[in-house]
Amino acid sequence: ASEKRKLMSIKDYEGLISKAKTNLLINSKAAGVELIGSRTLVNVCVDVSKNRKMVTATISAEIIEFKD
Repeated sequence: ASEKRKLMSIKDYEGLISKAKTNLLINSKAAGVELIGSRTLVNVCVDVSKNRKMVTATISAEIIEFKD
């Protein structure tokens, strides 16, 4: 999941990674996988790239479930 924002100033970075994580959770819920019970995120990777016009934060992770 990723979040893009046009770059205006350094203040535009605020909350960008949080929004990308929120998009990840929304996309997983839409796919039928929710983080409830004994499920968690592992191998979380955050990539932030920037050019003159835009900043992009991309988060990827695996969802695992613990069972008895």
